[in-house]
Parts: sequence; C-alpha cells; structure tokens
Amino acid sequence: MIIVLLGMHKSGTTLLSRMLHESGINMCEDPTRISSYDAGNKYERLEFLIYNTAMLDIRISTFSSDIVETANDLSISRHPRTLAGLLETRIEELSSEHPAWGFKDPRTCMTYRAWREHLPPHRVLVSFRNPYEVAAHLTRSVRNIRMLKRIGRTAGGLNSWYLHNRNILEYYRENGSDFFFIDYNRFMSEEGDGYIDRISEFCQIEISDLRDRDLYRNRMETLTLAQKIDRGVGSVFIRGKVERVYRQLREIERAQF
Repeated sequence: MIIVLLGMHKSGTTLLSRMLHESGINMCEDPTRISSYDAGNKYERLEFLIYNTAMLDIRISTFSSDIVETANDLSISRHPRTLAGLLETRIEELSSEHPAWGFKDPRTCMTYRAWREHLPPHRVLVSFRNPYEVAAHLTRSVRNIRMLKRIGRTAGGLNSWYLHNRNILEYYRENGSDFFFIDYNRFMSEEGDGYIDRISEFCQIEISDLRDRDLYRNRMETLTLAQKIDRGVGSVFIRGKVERVYRQLREIERAQF
C-alpha cells in the first residue's frame, strides 16, 4: 500500500502524515530527530522534496506558495532520465522495506502527474482547508509591515491556494477512483469524529486519532480585524475562482459520506 498525501501547506497534511506514520504507514525517516511541528518536524521525506524541486527545476529553498509551474512529466527537469531512474529505484526500495509507506510534500500538488507515471498502484489522500485561513497563515509572518504589502501577500496566498487545489481537482477528474478528500475544517471540529473510520477504511489500517485543536490556528472566527481587511481587499480580483474551487472540493468531500 502506497499513500500519496496531497494538500497545500497549512492545510493539515503534517497532522495527517503523523497520524499515518504512527499507525504503521511509513511516511518519513526518523521523525524523532526534530521535536515538534513548530521546530520543523513536518513528517516529510527530504529526498522527495529534492525530487520535486528537480522536477520543477527550482531551488530547494523555494516555498511551495511561490510555485506557479506544474510538471506534467519530467521534461522540465534538467536531467529527466537520471531523475526517472532515481525515482524508480527509491520507490522500489521503499516498497521492499515497508509493507505500507507514503509521502507528502506540498510541491507534489504541482508534480503529481510526473509521480503517477512512476508509482505502482497507490491511493491519494487529499487535505484541503478554507482558503482564507490558509492566506491568513501566510500573512502572519509579515503582519507588522505596511497594509499594502500584507494585502499583496494575502492575494498571493489565495492565488497559490487556487493553483494547488485546482491541480488536485484535475488529478481527481483524471483518475479519482482511489482518492479520498478531507475537509480540514470539518476534520478538526466535532463533526470530524467520523473521519477516522473512513480514513482507516481507505488506508486499510486502523488510524490513530491525534487531532489537537490547540494546533488549529488562524481559524476564521479568530482572525483579527487587520486579517479580515487583508482578506476582503486581497481577494477582490480572485475571489470568484477561489470560492468556485473551494465549493467543488467540499461537494466531492461531502459526497463521500
């Protein structure tokens, strides 16, 4: 069993990766080397992040929200044959080492088609979150600068959310029989209790419930006045396409229950 975990950063993928890993699906190497999420433990495979940056021909330091390119195959990379060999070798090694394994990296939202060509049969777990909460996270690091820059960061975050999740919808429409969608906002609420059994069924293993609402930050009801202003002004030109994709994701998610 191979699980590919798709979702833009700040959408609950680290929590889900940890839940999968601690339930017996190997999602990373030695997660104990970094103490916590805030310290940098994202339950990711560093080598897969490197593969993704090679597919997109970007620097490893490039933040996922700054990526606008989508890799449909390995043609963007500088050394496609070498990269293909590395992918296939590592996939074979992991499959021989672990009866169940997976990986997550937000950049995979932009490279999944390329991965799909090299992965054996697998399942895709998707986590999505309210776009305005994600944008609030992205502006949090620049909250003390001028309003116009914050608004620009909000608009950029919303556009990035749109690109990541638009791609996910396209992947689902191309081959959605082995996809399962999680609405992170519902997942972290009392409604989310029913998710655990459904995820366990989808992943064919009993999943541990490790949700902690104290780590659910920048909820809509806790946004500051400045964040609400950033959201309102920053979304003026892209609100329509963002909310259309968000509505489609929620419709798919609700149809699963």
